[in-house]
Amino acid sequence: MVGGRLVGADVLGGDDGGEVSVEPRVTWRRYAEEINVDIGSYSDAQLMQPGAILHYTATLRGLRHEPLELQWSLYDAAGRPVADPGVTNQLAHQFEPEECEETVAKPAWIPMNGRHGRVKARLFIYDGSDQLHTAESETFPTS
Repeated sequence: MVGGRLVGADVLGGDDGGEVSVEPRVTWRRYAEEINVDIGSYSDAQLMQPGAILHYTATLRGLRHEPLELQWSLYDAAGRPVADPGVTNQLAHQFEPEECEETVAKPAWIPMNGRHGRVKARLFIYDGSDQLHTAESETFPTS
């Protein structure tokens, strides 16, 4: 597992407010098992798709009943965006905190689609078009 930190206003807990880590070199089957998806209707090829699981934890304050989105993008090891629209601003989850202070944690799937080398993932939490928080993983291998 490769780690990182979550930073931004209205984020509590941990040294910087939250955590992000990546479990690289896994298959979609592994991700499906983690989120308790019935894999019976998927082909072997789909289940063997390579990728990474992005884990994050953030405690959000003051966002009760605000519809939020978690998006991710891939960057190369130098921090430049990967030139592929399929790995830029990808919607991972939508959620709406029920409490004034609430911890959110849910894994997200990042398909690697034949990618080689080392990358890092950035997470963005949005309230509409306003970016509230950013998280960045450490660099991790894609294959």
